[in-house]
Amino acid sequence: MNVGVRALLRAFALPVSARPVAASQHRSRRRLARASVWSGAAAFAALTIGLAVSLEKTPELRDPEFGHRLNQLRDWKAKAPDRPLVLLVGSSRTQMGVSPAAMSFPNGTTDPLVYNLGLMGATPTGVRFQLFRALDAGVRPDFVLAELFAANVGYNMPAERQPWTRPSRLSTHELDLLADDSHDRRAIPRQWMTARATPWYTQRLPLMSNWLPNWIPHLPVEQFSWITMDEYGYMPYPIKFETMTPEGRERLIGPAYLNHKRAIDPFRVCARPDRSLREIAERCSAEGIPLAFFRTPESPLFRSWYGPGSWEKAAEYVSLLSRETGVPVFPAPEIPEEEFADGHHLFQHGALKYSRWLADTHLKPWLADLASRGGKSP
Repeated sequence: MNVGVRALLRAFALPVSARPVAASQHRSRRRLARASVWSGAAAFAALTIGLAVSLEKTPELRDPEFGHRLNQLRDWKAKAPDRPLVLLVGSSRTQMGVSPAAMSFPNGTTDPLVYNLGLMGATPTGVRFQLFRALDAGVRPDFVLAELFAANVGYNMPAERQPWTRPSRLSTHELDLLADDSHDRRAIPRQWMTARATPWYTQRLPLMSNWLPNWIPHLPVEQFSWITMDEYGYMPYPIKFETMTPEGRERLIGPAYLNHKRAIDPFRVCARPDRSLREIAERCSAEGIPLAFFRTPESPLFRSWYGPGSWEKAAEYVSLLSRETGVPVFPAPEIPEEEFADGHHLFQHGALKYSRWLADTHLKPWLADLASRGGKSP
């Protein structure tokens, strides 16, 4: 090897005494890197467990639609403990169609307080679920009005396939409320466990809707709806009548037709929804809570979708249910087509008119009749 090559090797080679030091430093950096990774993993696991526990104890984080209403009910109870509570339970037709503020009840310390506990997309199974979870959470209504939408009696879908069912919104206890209505009793618990194991992903929209809603301008309506509701739980239809175009209405009516036509042409009574309505009556009776069902309005176009004789069969079922359960049913008024967005959801101005009609025609006389017969006094 010539002199020049040896000189280069000596210039770039580490001294022998430095090599062990460099190796030691390299091993130290690797240990530090591994420790950092494991510390980060442990911190993330701790945060995940903490969030899962918080979801169990904080309904507004796992299900803002219910949790914020539950908080409002508790606030009302604290502010007005002597006001009799009239609790409305139903689907989005109730949530967007009944405004307690429009019912014109006085605001005295002993006057009835009407509160809307609707649940978006609820079938009769969902209506029962929403009422039972509220009762189990300590809400004690003096009266209950439960939605009876005849078209939904024709759906026999198991709970795990119903549109309102999201296992991530459930507490451990609430899993039991859906077991008997599931085709596969393990399906919802399996989905629930997956949701709890990955809460930062499955709950990202509810968490954002609670913490930073303006960061996501197009949150799905079921996550974002609580922001637009009033102090009585009412949430107006998100589109104003004045801004609805004929094309927009057609886009809404098409899915409504597809979703409900097959259940009312011909009209039929399926086991799951019928059982849910009867269980609502049974539990209210067992807890001494006066109950009335109310039929939500349907537009002339929607009523035209009933098959031959189906409208009459629906009326016969409603009468039979009322006789066998002993629960009165408040009928729905005839409301012009233009008051509806899609044949069964009312625009805000239609909802205000219907709410006043429901109160004056049925709710107030019913409460007065109960009081006159020695029942609960509103």
